Amino acid sequence: MNESDWLALLRERVRVVLVRPSIAGNIGATARIMRNFGLAHLYLVRPHADPLELEARKLSTQGEALLRSARSVADLAEAVSDCVLVLATSARVGGLLRRDMVLTPRQAAQRAWEWAVSGNIAWVFGPEQTGLLNQEITRCHYLVHIPADASYPVLNLAQAVAICLYEQYQAASGGKLPVAPRQPVSFAVLERMFQQLRPALEELHYLWGERAEYLWHGLRHLLSRAMPNREEVDMVMGLARQIRWYVKHYGPASSSTSAADTTGPGSPALPSKPPATASADAVDREDKNPPPDSGSPQSAPDAGS
Repeated sequence: MNESDWLALLRERVRVVLVRPSIAGNIGATARIMRNFGLAHLYLVRPHADPLELEARKLSTQGEALLRSARSVADLAEAVSDCVLVLATSARVGGLLRRDMVLTPRQAAQRAWEWAVSGNIAWVFGPEQTGLLNQEITRCHYLVHIPADASYPVLNLAQAVAICLYEQYQAASGGKLPVAPRQPVSFAVLERMFQQLRPALEELHYLWGERAEYLWHGLRHLLSRAMPNREEVDMVMGLARQIRWYVKHYGPASSSTSAADTTGPGSPALPSKPPATASADAVDREDKNPPPDSGSPQSAPDAGS
């Protein structure tokens, strides 16, 4: 394999996303690091610092062109809508919403390179002071944690970017181009699937009470890690429609009225069969505008990456 082949794929498919960066120097240093490791696409989610400030340009060195081409977007969903794999970074890995989705930078980079031939990959880094929020972490496929001394494990933003992109460069330069095991859907399509599935499970009362958020996170992560293709997403959407049809006519799982009770004398007539679910509606199959951010606010921010 020629060096130009994997460098071209790395440049085209792998992006860096900085969420609410507040220090111009960190944006500039990130641009330099991206230039060091062959990346070309920088996204800034609601930046609190100007990427063209003097401090940013000074620290970018040969990466100033990346500062000028950086895309500023309104939210994380917009930054990763066309990605097939989204990797969040964090110094915090404890708690129910985080501990089951952790990879090291090397593991994450190898997984990212496996999927790079199928679509775009995003490395997501949080704000310097707080890191990514839980609602942002849960929307990513995996959580990347850089092992460090437990007495002070929080790295500078640019340092974390350097470590992750070094590992990505090493994975890419391993000697062969990746072979896609399947063609997963983009983040935007996956979000539409989740937006249909969650209300169906809430109406069924599977997601109910204090453990609803934990259960939803686990189910969402399970389906995300499966990297579903179009046909599999259609099946899940069909399942969601079937659930909502059942609940509409028979009641939720916790209802005192069972399906048998609703078919007795005097019961209202029910449709003979649920709506067809062989394929998703046309709107479900569109891979265009990303869905709005639907995460619930979190009171406890994450520690910095």
